[in-house]
Amino acid sequence: MLLIRIFILLLCLGIGESVRLDTLALSLDGNNDLFTNFIKDFNSFSSENNLNINVKLNLFSNLNSTINYNDYASMIEVLLKRNSRKYDIYLYDNIYTENYGKYLIDLKKYLPEDHIKMYDSNVLSQTCSYNNKLVGLPISLGYSILYVNQVLLNKYNRTIPETWDKLIETGKFIINEERKLNNTSLIAYNGLFSDSSIGLCSIYEFIYSCRDSVDSPFPKLLSETSIKALELIKRIKEEISSDYEFRSSDEFSMMKIIDGNALFLKYFIFPSSLVNNAYKMVQMPGRKKGISGSITVGFNMGIQEKLSDEKLKAAITAFKFMTSKEIQREYTLKHMLVTGIPSLFEDEEVCKNSECELFRNIQPIGRPINKTKNFDEYSEKFINYIYEFLYGNKTAKEVLKKVDDLTNIYYISINTKNSYIGIVVFIINSVVILFMIISVIFLFLENFEPFYKFLSIDFWIIYIIGLIIILNAILTKYGMISNLKCKLFPILISTGLCLSFAPFLHKLIIILPVNSEILEWIRRHKYIFLFFLIFIEILFSGLLFLIDFDIEDVLINEGQNFQICKMNNIYGKLIFGIQVFFNFLIIVTMLLYIFLEWNLEKTRYDIRLLVSSLYINILLFIILFLLDIIKINDYKMNFLIQEIILILISISNYIFNYGIKLIIGFFKKENLRLKFIKNIGKEFINKETINDSVLKTNVLNDSSFKTFSYIRIFENQ
Repeated sequence: MLLIRIFILLLCLGIGESVRLDTLALSLDGNNDLFTNFIKDFNSFSSENNLNINVKLNLFSNLNSTINYNDYASMIEVLLKRNSRKYDIYLYDNIYTENYGKYLIDLKKYLPEDHIKMYDSNVLSQTCSYNNKLVGLPISLGYSILYVNQVLLNKYNRTIPETWDKLIETGKFIINEERKLNNTSLIAYNGLFSDSSIGLCSIYEFIYSCRDSVDSPFPKLLSETSIKALELIKRIKEEISSDYEFRSSDEFSMMKIIDGNALFLKYFIFPSSLVNNAYKMVQMPGRKKGISGSITVGFNMGIQEKLSDEKLKAAITAFKFMTSKEIQREYTLKHMLVTGIPSLFEDEEVCKNSECELFRNIQPIGRPINKTKNFDEYSEKFINYIYEFLYGNKTAKEVLKKVDDLTNIYYISINTKNSYIGIVVFIINSVVILFMIISVIFLFLENFEPFYKFLSIDFWIIYIIGLIIILNAILTKYGMISNLKCKLFPILISTGLCLSFAPFLHKLIIILPVNSEILEWIRRHKYIFLFFLIFIEILFSGLLFLIDFDIEDVLINEGQNFQICKMNNIYGKLIFGIQVFFNFLIIVTMLLYIFLEWNLEKTRYDIRLLVSSLYINILLFIILFLLDIIKINDYKMNFLIQEIILILISISNYIFNYGIKLIIGFFKKENLRLKFIKNIGKEFINKETINDSVLKTNVLNDSSFKTFSYIRIFENQ
């Protein structure tokens, strides 16, 4: 009884034990009250409502560690990849959504629909989504805005510019007037095209501000819109700014925000207490009036996958609280965050002390985080290439092409835009297939029948079908690579080889001058033998089809990226290896039979032609396998070599085993029916001649006999 009581007591204590959640965050200044207050508020809420959930904040900062921004981002990725249980909730910069997304839960499965719909759908799609999963919600956002020196505008009776042309015009006028007053420290516009990742933000939002309409998507990098946008940036630099001002650091811009010594400044939303009273915050200008663009930055909150049910339930509860409208409203009122909930900018109390009109009219554009998995490297190259135009001598079109190549995946297509290789190979392949199909007709022409006696007509047709299937494998290399195409390529080649080898293997077996029950059975059941080989091939192909290939990016520095298929699954490699061995075994078996039948007079030439095609097959397949090991950093050459090998395999097999007989048939063309009639005629004439000779001989013999008898009689008389 005592043991039972102790057990019940322990059980009760267990029930009362709280669930601990560990949250990881980074603070650049070591004094991030926002994250700390979020956690404190939730723990108080949990305690008041007996939720038995306790959240601990693990805050990395320059005060408690030497970790920097990039190290923190890498550390999160390593923890998530290892399925570490050290942290349950992560606060991360939204530029790393693409890196972390696969390891975070899909919030659409756990949060009420109304909770998600509170947030700006554009912000969610641009900064919180990964492969159609919602992997985070914005805790706090930041937007780039234009700080306008209202004092100077009023002084010269100028209005706030809504277009870039107006900004250039206003800047030129006021700067010239101020120079007359010896105000040489005033700058017209900073640009913020620095060497840091903010440079990418400035370029990206500027191009976005030059789109055709408010609803237009981000312009394509190689479009005329993007080219003109870059040219407009350079025009602004050359007419109202300088290389130094345009390329200056964040600190330069922040000092100008504080001292008020600038006409126009582009920067992110700054604490109002630090902003000089001369400035008014407005949305960025655009190429056309009413069109703008502001880059969106910020921190997201996400929950790790593979948590226990208990922890997952607790994490969802904490997540809902910290991303609720009430909490977002509270800290918006305190000017501690910019919320991603648009309806709060309609709140009267919020708008008393906030720039609600500005936030309502902002036209946000997220950083291109979905372009690549390594955003930091992409950002660095993006900036360097664009600056070759902005601060160098390259043309806008040249540098945009280089930027586009950073993420563009090139592939072969029939379209001649990038290369004529695709259409040329397609035409050659189609002509070869068409010729093979047409040449089947000669099997049914009696004049060519003597040259195709090695195989039966149906087996010749199966052989041709096999070669055509190999040629059709080429089609899987056109267009963007997909998992289906990766699977079909080896399956089509292997199936085509099986169909082209099987008829000859059967023939080699049945002509072997050896008596055996097995050989006799194969002679009598050729279709069962064929179907058996095809069944084995289909079995391996079916198993291989169930396993996915990995599609790997081949990234070429200042070149054209492309993708390749890679089988990294151990079972897939095993099945593929068995399939290759099966076809290799067929070839070896055929070579063995050829060796045994080498001196057979009846099939002498057929066997020698067959062995030639087999040796060529072996050589070409060795080259094809080597290509899978050797890296070729040119997508055109990679395609061309593979396709040439496949075409050579099919054509060489066709020529040696089928085509050469066709050529001989044309050169020794005879009408077999006429030949047959002539032969019959000759036989008839020969027969008549023989009969006449026999008759004459008989007559002569009879005459001689009579003469001889007569003489004998005469002598006796």
